[in-house]
Amino acid sequence: VASLVGAELPLRSVHFITRLPLLLLNALFVAYLFLFLRPYAPRVHIRAAVVLAYAFGTVAFTYAPLLFSHQHAAVLVFGGFALIESARREGRAMSNRRALIAGFALGMSFAVEYPVLFLLVVIGVYVLFTIRPWARVALIVAGAALPVGLTLYYNATAFGSPFKTGYSHLASSFAAIHAKGLFGVTTPTWDAFAGNFLSLNRGLFVLSTFLAFAIPGYWNL
Repeated sequence: VASLVGAELPLRSVHFITRLPLLLLNALFVAYLFLFLRPYAPRVHIRAAVVLAYAFGTVAFTYAPLLFSHQHAAVLVFGGFALIESARREGRAMSNRRALIAGFALGMSFAVEYPVLFLLVVIGVYVLFTIRPWARVALIVAGAALPVGLTLYYNATAFGSPFKTGYSHLASSFAAIHAKGLFGVTTPTWDAFAGNFLSLNRGLFVLSTFLAFAIPGYWNL
């Protein structure tokens, strides 16, 4: 951009240009989420309240404009799943384009956040049991193959192996964490559960208390 305008841009402008695509991605996701939830919440005011609560009352609001992969990976993985689920829910075959886009979104989620792999395995099993014909399944896999393949190629070029990541070369205190399990993910522990959901510093139900209603709400679906 600086070369196009023929001058060095102020730091504030660089931040704006860098973060604008991330904000647009999240804004589009919020709009799509509103449409996706229609069968589950037909009343517009209830659906709007849920979507606005997610957009402005969760850590999604904090991470959306930042160059952290967490929120953007969440948008991509849920967006890919929603494209698949909405077609299945409507009882119609997925179009070739939708299958490719869904697969690409799921593959991109892995490219920006490796631990998403665990969710992709679950979604992959779901796809195998619900999506027909098999040609659509192949298109979903093909759509995911491009970003996943490029990520593995990058790892091989930069770190010597497709399955060795930048986490292996961390010099900070996070290196010990990521050295455990798969990308730092191990078997569940109470400390991890309490930290993620109940901690006063970062607990999900502390920072976004209304999400606790998802527990009784699940049984009413």
